[in-house]
Amino acid sequence: MALVFAFPLVWADTPAAQTAQGRVIYVATIEPRGGAQQDKELFPQAALPAGDGYRKTPPDANGRWEVVTYQRSPGTIVVREGEPVTLEMTSTCR
Repeated sequence: MALVFAFPLVWADTPAAQTAQGRVIYVATIEPRGGAQQDKELFPQAALPAGDGYRKTPPDANGRWEVVTYQRSPGTIVVREGEPVTLEMTSTCR
């Protein structure tokens, strides 16, 4: 059991670094994207969840449509009140 608990603790520390000014947490932003041809998979008519995190592009002249969302990793960051923290954001989004 000790190994099961040790692995998540090591993994949780990897996206952060300690400096004299406090922690630096590295956050990656990715853009999962999916699409299809209208003749193979119909364009979804249902609305996507509210907010700016999703985008749906209707079929173009060739019948291709896409759905895009955005994710950040780590998805949750916990800090102590008053703790100095710097977020370094990287992005693969277009």
